[in-house]
Amino acid sequence: MNIRFALFLFLFLSIVGTSQNAYPKEKEILVELFLSADRKHDIAQIRAEFAQIKGIRVKEQFYPKGKAPLSIAIGRDVSADVARLAIEITKKYNGGITYILPHFLYPANYIAVGGSHFSEELHVPIHPDDLSALSDPSKTTEEWHRFYQTLIERHPRFQKK
Repeated sequence: MNIRFALFLFLFLSIVGTSQNAYPKEKEILVELFLSADRKHDIAQIRAEFAQIKGIRVKEQFYPKGKAPLSIAIGRDVSADVARLAIEITKKYNGGITYILPHFLYPANYIAVGGSHFSEELHVPIHPDDLSALSDPSKTTEEWHRFYQTLIERHPRFQKK
């Protein structure tokens, strides 16, 4: 093997090996929790539950009054395992999920629990059966995100004309 070919092969594999994967597993995921003030005592437990998966950073904020929205937003590069865990934690500590938010409104490696960054007209209602389907452990990351996108596209606001 000549040196030029070896160098070319090394450089080519370096570039290809570092190209963006559709669902990178090693990138840190930021989970922002927007919870009701009465959930402050649950933060240590919530952090422990997210600590099951490496590479998750949790930040919390609390609504001073009232309840947090029953919503979740999951970025397009979040793995299905992390998304399912976030759904379960949201159901447990935020009182459920009645809305999902389009992934294109948020960073790729981001989850927002109870966030209300955008107008309510961008919140997509989710049926309990669809939420159960998102929690299905047999879905791969690609299948999970395809189904999440289908749920978003069903909403009249996001239907293609």
